[in-house]
Amino acid sequence: MSFAWAKEYEPKSAFTKWIDEKLPVPRLVYNAVGAGYPVPRNLNYMWNFGVLAGFCLMLQIITASFWRCSMNPTPQWRSHRSNTSCAT
Repeated sequence: MSFAWAKEYEPKSAFTKWIDEKLPVPRLVYNAVGAGYPVPRNLNYMWNFGVLAGFCLMLQIITASFWRCSMNPTPQWRSHRSNTSCAT
């Protein structure tokens, strides 16, 4: 392991030891996404929320620019758009 705090996968029961010998899928999963994954300590789940917020911001900016390019700010267009809404 590359970090001192990262732990090696150790099967606890005899059944999981046997599975690990025959097909080491639990070991691979543990090392890929579990506590054995070498990630810095300051990288936590708040980064996911920040990335998601940034994605939403970029999506709003892109869709607003497309909406602005297709908008025609005349009174006729406004009345036409309000009369042809999907709400019944």
